[in-house]
Amino acid sequence: MATVLGASHVTPEDYDVPEPDRRPGAAPPGPRQPSPWVVHGALILAQVIFGSSSVVGKLGVEKFNPLLFALIREGVAGPLLLVMALVSDGCLKPADNDWNLILLMGFCVFSNQAFSILGIKLAGPVISSAWQCSQPIFTLAISLVLGWEAPTCRKVLGILLSFVSGAFLVIYGHQIGDAGAMGNIFLAFNCLGTSLYVIFAKVALKRYPPMTVTAWAMMAASLMMALLAGSLGNNCAVIHFVCPPSGDHDFRCGNLETSCLPWHVPSTALPSLIYFVLGNSIGAYLLITWANSYARAGFVLAYTALQPFTSTVLSVILILGWQVKGLEMPGWNALGCIGILLALVLLVWDGKRQHEVDEARKFCRLEAGKLAGHWSSYAQVAQRKTWGHADFGGEGAPQPKLSKVRDLEATQRAFAAICEDHSVVCWGVAGFGADSSGVQEQLCGVRRLQSTQRAFAALRADGRVIAWGSEAFGGDARAVQDQLVQVKRIESNGWAFAALRADGAVVTWGRRGYGGDSRDIQQLRDVVDICGSDTAFAATCADGRVVAWGEARDGGNCRPVQHELRQVWQLAATGSAFAALRADGRVVTWGHKQFGGDSTHVQKQLRDVKRISATKGAFAALCADGRVVTWGDQGCGGDSTEVQRELKDVQQIYATTGSFGAMREDGSVVSWPLTRHSAADSQE
Repeated sequence: MATVLGASHVTPEDYDVPEPDRRPGAAPPGPRQPSPWVVHGALILAQVIFGSSSVVGKLGVEKFNPLLFALIREGVAGPLLLVMALVSDGCLKPADNDWNLILLMGFCVFSNQAFSILGIKLAGPVISSAWQCSQPIFTLAISLVLGWEAPTCRKVLGILLSFVSGAFLVIYGHQIGDAGAMGNIFLAFNCLGTSLYVIFAKVALKRYPPMTVTAWAMMAASLMMALLAGSLGNNCAVIHFVCPPSGDHDFRCGNLETSCLPWHVPSTALPSLIYFVLGNSIGAYLLITWANSYARAGFVLAYTALQPFTSTVLSVILILGWQVKGLEMPGWNALGCIGILLALVLLVWDGKRQHEVDEARKFCRLEAGKLAGHWSSYAQVAQRKTWGHADFGGEGAPQPKLSKVRDLEATQRAFAAICEDHSVVCWGVAGFGADSSGVQEQLCGVRRLQSTQRAFAALRADGRVIAWGSEAFGGDARAVQDQLVQVKRIESNGWAFAALRADGAVVTWGRRGYGGDSRDIQQLRDVVDICGSDTAFAATCADGRVVAWGEARDGGNCRPVQHELRQVWQLAATGSAFAALRADGRVVTWGHKQFGGDSTHVQKQLRDVKRISATKGAFAALCADGRVVTWGDQGCGGDSTEVQRELKDVQQIYATTGSFGAMREDGSVVSWPLTRHSAADSQE
């Protein structure tokens, strides 16, 4: 084999693909990370939607009970988002210890609405609008305290400039009046609620996709709003407070005059209500949550000053273009728009720079994982030079001139390299794949290489697959060549290859009893991911099922645990066992007990797992709270007792054939086992 079993194969085209941390339902992560322009564009669009809502609200909700308005808005948006999440991500029930996080996010959304209503009534709409510009300051401050990011001059200057410019745009030329201490306190909590939603959502996004996170948060908020509106909706004193008499067609609630009725929905407010449901609660919150998956927390609300900017520009357009009444033409306060635009440039500039820094770090981590993957050969390649035993492709072996190599793959005694022009060159021992002369003319436009112990397979840009090397190890694919079309991925174990096609079908070849023949497996359809042990394969399907085939002792038979294999989104493999990570954070194992197939003794610790890594004989599970749980062959890292005290705040786990390395939040690395004597070595 040429890569660490259970580890992802990395090529230069994949360098901008982050190692995902969240659970995307039954399907494994696949899309590339969006560009910073798309991410920050989504954040800007969200604030434009929020800013437009203040103008939309002025045109239709003056006589609307704000408690009832908020109840309908969240009560409709929550179920709609939940249905969208079910369709998009599947039925993802939060893990038991995540319900507190869901409730916290829901309370943040709820408090944003509730405290906004109270703050506007006590401090007025002008002060309320000015307070919104403080949201990025709260968020950045919390992120700095948590150590999530470091302040940069551009970011701090951009946020401060947007705050000052936004406040000037809102306050200048308006009568502020006596805001009152309580009004400002409520508005502070209103803005803090939004900032905390971003913080809590970022934690949740490590485990669930954006649609699901938004849906559960909005559902929790709608239930809280229902309790508030239901308990206070018939209280006339409360209605008098939130809807004070305006002197124009007022109503009576008990002995008090009000500008709205408790449970009346004005027909003129329906367009505004629809906009708030679809635009604010669904569209804007989804954009913010989605972008929160990629952007640093300090940037997520950095464009809040665009709210007054958007409302000002939109008001001018409606007044001059359509002579809409009820809106206010800005004066000198419009100069604040200049500062907001300058702040926008600073923030986007800094966001792009931060994106480049993050990508550079990911590149280094992926390169580390890639170099750890070439374990089967005694020779290594660096800077296009080789060393090691000549019989294994090292120094002294016949080697072509190599330049601008894009990717490298190895069998036990040979190398294959993809050059800049997407051709392939090989060297090493002929019987181990070094001789590609029989297929050399077909090795053009190659994008990926994969290998067994003694054969190679190349995936071309046109979706075709070319194999060469030892026939017993998958070097001859002629029997299935007509089926190898529209292939998007190739996986391998030690003896066979499995090609995943775009239509979800799987084509296998190589040693029949070791996974090279899957023709009789009827359940092997709609496949989204494949993983290989030494002599078996396991595949996850779009509905979360798992299908295994090949040598039973190495995990080719998963029937004993089939009832537990549901909503699986990640598979990992040692040389003789498999581990399946479910969407609820639980882990299911099968295969050789000594080499990771039996996780009974650690099953209670395997809660809220977010990623599994594997050596040749052991597994390591990274939990959401930074813990690491290991099991399997002790000599291959299955026993982490010696370093368990150090395995805290772990961010990523890397694996070689017989060792694990854990990268902690502070940048330090913990590796184990400290001494190596493994029973897995006898399995070679």
